[in-house]
Amino acid sequence: TSTVLKLIEYGAQVEKRDSNGWTALLYADHCKKRDCIVAMLQPDNFDICSLQLQMLAELLQSPVRTTRERATKVIDYVARVPEFFGAINAYVAKNPSVLETTLTFLLKNRELLSFENKQAYFRRRIADSEDVDTSQGSWADSQSRIQVDRRSLVQTACNSLLNMSGNDVRNS
Repeated sequence: TSTVLKLIEYGAQVEKRDSNGWTALLYADHCKKRDCIVAMLQPDNFDICSLQLQMLAELLQSPVRTTRERATKVIDYVARVPEFFGAINAYVAKNPSVLETTLTFLLKNRELLSFENKQAYFRRRIADSEDVDTSQGSWADSQSRIQVDRRSLVQTACNSLLNMSGNDVRNS
């Protein structure tokens, strides 16, 4: 890990891709080097972490199936690490359209999104459905369907609390 950090410090371009579209991040995951993934994503540096998440989102659109699968595995792994849960959710909060495009799989795995991002997503969906012609019925009759899994509700709430400061918890 210290070698990876030194390479990054000296300007290594971890976003570069090989002929299959794989980046150093995907290779680190393939080799089960979780500490290297953490080092490359830099969850404490929002700008770098956002760029890496954006790159992963692009890899999800790759024509190469193994690249898409590996990128999905990386995002699934990092979303379960508390500091990355916060980084991914901060990225989604600033770029909500990714839930409609490149990061739609986050909606399928309910543990990966914060309650706030889920709430914002559903509010957007409801607002969008209000724009639908309701002359034949109410907006509730439209195709928007909300499914709540109560089993993961507590886990999601706990993950959100873990990413809050003491002051944020007291003030909420």
